[in-house]
Amino acid sequence: GSLRRALTMGVRPRPDDAAVEKAVRRFGLGHVLVRLGGLDGKISEGGQNLSSGEIARIRLVRAALAEPRLLLLDEPGVLLDEAGRTAMLALVRKSTATTLFVSNDPDLIACANTVWRIQDGAVTVFEPSAIADEYAKSSGPAIHGPMIS
Repeated sequence: GSLRRALTMGVRPRPDDAAVEKAVRRFGLGHVLVRLGGLDGKISEGGQNLSSGEIARIRLVRAALAEPRLLLLDEPGVLLDEAGRTAMLALVRKSTATTLFVSNDPDLIACANTVWRIQDGAVTVFEPSAIADEYAKSSGPAIHGPMIS
C-alpha cells in the first residue's frame, strides 16, 4: 500500500495531506517521504522497505492523527532513536487520551499518574516519583519487571 494509507489507517475523519505531512515531519519521517516519493510512495509487503524505527514512527504518526480516547503502548521507545523517543514522549504528554503503557523507560514512567507492577499474579501500585527516585539512585530500576501505567 501507499505511505498515506499506512499513516492514516483507522484515522477518521481522514486528514488532508497537509496535516499528514506535518505529522510526518514532526515524527522525523521527512526522509521517508522523500525516499518513497511522497505520500503515494509504496510500502513493501510487511514494511520490508522500512526500518523497524521507521515503522515505529509510522505508528506514532497514526496515533497522533487519530487522537484516540484510549492509547495502548507496549515499550513504545524500544525501536526509536533519541529524536524518535523525544517525539513519542511529547505525544504521550500532550495526548488527552487515557494512556496505558508497558515500559521500563524512566522518562515514560514519569509521565504516568499511577504505575502498576504485575509479578507472580499480584499487582503492586507505585507512585511514578518512587520509580523515578529509584532510577536516580541506581543504574537501573530497583523494581524489576515491566511497569504498567
